[in-house]
Amino acid sequence: MAKGVPGLIVAEWPTPVVLRAGVLNFAMDQPGGDKLCRLTGVSSHMYNPFLLFQGICAPASSHVYFRPQDLRGKSLFKVDDCTALRRSPTRIAASAAEVEDAQAEGRSVANETRLQHRSGVKGYSLFFAPSPAMHTDYPHLKHLWTMGPNTAPCDTMHLVLLNVVPHLWNLFAGLKLVNKKKDEDYFLAKTTVALISRELREPLRAVPLP
Repeated sequence: MAKGVPGLIVAEWPTPVVLRAGVLNFAMDQPGGDKLCRLTGVSSHMYNPFLLFQGICAPASSHVYFRPQDLRGKSLFKVDDCTALRRSPTRIAASAAEVEDAQAEGRSVANETRLQHRSGVKGYSLFFAPSPAMHTDYPHLKHLWTMGPNTAPCDTMHLVLLNVVPHLWNLFAGLKLVNKKKDEDYFLAKTTVALISRELREPLRAVPLP
C-alpha cells in the first residue's frame, strides 16, 4: 500500500489514480506486538523497548521487576505525568544489529540472550529495526522507519498490572486467625485454595514472567 496500487477509479475523476497509504500508528496487545516487532517484552531490563522504563534484574531467579525507583533511589518509571523519553529509531536499530551480528559471528546462546536481555530487542524487524536488505527491498516504508517508536505508544497499565497482580492472590489466600468454633463462610476452604492454586499454576508455563 505504501508503494501504491495503480488503476483506482475515483468518482468524478477523469483518469485512474494511484492509491497510496501509510501507517500512522499501531494498536496491538503487547505479546502480539513483541512477536511482530521482535522485541522481548517484560523478559528484559526494558519493559517496553520504545520507552526508557528500566527494570531491576534479580540474577538468582532471572526475573525483572519494575519499581518506581531502584535501590539507589533513581526513578525508573512514573505513570502519572509521564515524561519518559522515547528511544530513537537509531538506537533501536543499533540494538537489533548488535544481536544479529552476534548470531552471525556464532557467539554462544548465552551471549545472545544477554544482549537481548539488556536491550529488549531480539533482532531486525520490518517495522522498527529493518536490516540493510529490508531497506533495499522495501524503500516505500522509509516514512515508517523515520517515525520509529512514535508509532507504538507504551501502555503503562500493563506495567502496573505486572507489578501488582502477582501479589493479589497472596493477599486473597493469605493466612488469617479465625475462630475455629464459628462458621466463616467468607473464608475459602484449604482444599478450594489448593485447587485454585493448581489451576493458576498450570498455564504459567505459557505466560512470560515479569
